[in-house]
Amino acid sequence: MRPSFLTGAFILAALPALGQDAQPTLEVELNRTEDVEQGNCVMTYVVANRTDRTVGRAAYEIGIFDAAGQVMQLMALDFGEFPTGKTKIARFGIPQTPCADISRILVNAAVACEVDGEQDSDLCLSALATRSLTDIQFGL
Repeated sequence: MRPSFLTGAFILAALPALGQDAQPTLEVELNRTEDVEQGNCVMTYVVANRTDRTVGRAAYEIGIFDAAGQVMQLMALDFGEFPTGKTKIARFGIPQTPCADISRILVNAAVACEVDGEQDSDLCLSALATRSLTDIQFGL
């Protein structure tokens, strides 16, 4: 039995449009967490600038939530430069907080965003794409 025209149309509709460019993004991935001395959680991020803009500095205010979903603390993560087309790794510690106590990390705001030499650009939030490879939720 041959597939019907309708079945073929559904299959084609499910495919992404050919030749359509992906949305330019600043990708921030929570890649790994590990507990170190004195109960400190160290978070490793993989970041990449998939835009055609030069990001000289990107820093974000994040909220850290406990297992009950309550905000434990606010802190800033300064990723520095996001080189165009390059992937880099950044590590940040959370003092006196075991990784198992963290359920979610929320990007609250961009506290610094320098793009193409311009201060206070909105690109750092408008192009931000987050994901987590850990048990900790990470997003906007």
